[in-house]
Amino acid sequence: QPEEAPNSGFWALTRHADIARVDRDAETFTSTRFVNLEEVDDDQIKKRASILELDGVRHRALRSLLQRQFGASVINSYADFLRGLTATTLDAALAKGTFDFVSDVSADFPINVLARLLDVPPEDNQQLIDWGNRIIGNTDPDYADVLLHSEESEKYRDLPFRSPASLEVFAYGRELARQRRGGTGTDLISKLVNETPRDGVPLSAQDFDNYFLLLVVAGNETTRHTITHSMLALIQHPEQLARLQEDPSLIPTAVEEFLRWASPVYHFRRTATRDVEL
Repeated sequence: QPEEAPNSGFWALTRHADIARVDRDAETFTSTRFVNLEEVDDDQIKKRASILELDGVRHRALRSLLQRQFGASVINSYADFLRGLTATTLDAALAKGTFDFVSDVSADFPINVLARLLDVPPEDNQQLIDWGNRIIGNTDPDYADVLLHSEESEKYRDLPFRSPASLEVFAYGRELARQRRGGTGTDLISKLVNETPRDGVPLSAQDFDNYFLLLVVAGNETTRHTITHSMLALIQHPEQLARLQEDPSLIPTAVEEFLRWASPVYHFRRTATRDVEL
């Protein structure tokens, strides 16, 4: 796919086997030149790199800080909370008679889960959603404070997604970190500020900022879009909905297919470090 300068074009890999091969070979296909299609210089990389833009030992060390929090045993302990939240969310929406599925169900559910994982009050939910919209929607005039490809965005080139909303997220995260440092909490913030990564290199203030912002944005946005597109797919394919209603044992497979069909993240870039043939 050719692109205008300063970009130099890219190849799109769409087959599962090719994607799996690339993902397993970080030496040849690095994430350190960033995982979106924005071209960044070394200075920007130094300031903006999150766990997504790291390879190897450091990536695994930062990932392991929170990996257990998303393991089967911890997730299973949330089962009652998640079932209760599902019932509450749907009851509240259905009680309205007519409702907006995206705002009342798709957005409401994941943000409540995120608030629980971060241990922040549910009254902050709408603020977290708004930040995610403003940061991710950086090419959408309905949401962006500053459009990604505008001249003004140069002022924010060192911020994630070139979004001034990132500064607000950083401030919110730093206050949570201040409150929880030295405590015994088991929430995601407490883990980040009170545990040392297994490579022995503590998180810098910048590491924390970027990790926290990633949790706020990625933990909300992707789930919302998957739920929304899954519902739309069932409405557009009523015969598939009927199959699920008749045979609930198909639901585990259906969930995997929803993820494939919805594709909440359209691309992750890798940069080849040498000439390679696929």
